[in-house]
Amino acid sequence: MYNYNTSVHEATKHTPYELIFGKIARIPSNEPLASGDKLATYNEYLVNLVSQLHAIQKNARENVVEAKIKSKRHYDKKINPQTFKLGDQVFLLKGPKPGKFGDQYTGPHEVLEILNRNNVRIKIKKNSRVVHPNRLRISHIKPTPNN
Repeated sequence: MYNYNTSVHEATKHTPYELIFGKIARIPSNEPLASGDKLATYNEYLVNLVSQLHAIQKNARENVVEAKIKSKRHYDKKINPQTFKLGDQVFLLKGPKPGKFGDQYTGPHEVLEILNRNNVRIKIKKNSRVVHPNRLRISHIKPTPNN
């Protein structure tokens, strides 16, 4: 537990102990407190503690925001956004995988409408269904004209 509480967190760049108590944890030892560690009065201690906690926690919040932005930038490098148009033929990813060699996609289905937040309405047989584009893959199969 001591090791966890005294380890610097990657996002906050502070230890949990420091965020709670406003100071770095001392290593258990026989060394007495240094004269700089002692405060003159209780009120001085409280004022010092509150100001330190406020400053540390503000810094930690800013560090967490920076870490989230960095994480999003890293995530966005790997995504491949797909844009669909009306009339496109797409395959729909099924729910739970049916098995090792089972079909993972159904289709092709026709894109009927592009909705807000990039949701897509597709035609499945005689019905329509709204799905998120992450579950769709563009079909490169040319549809056969109905006679």
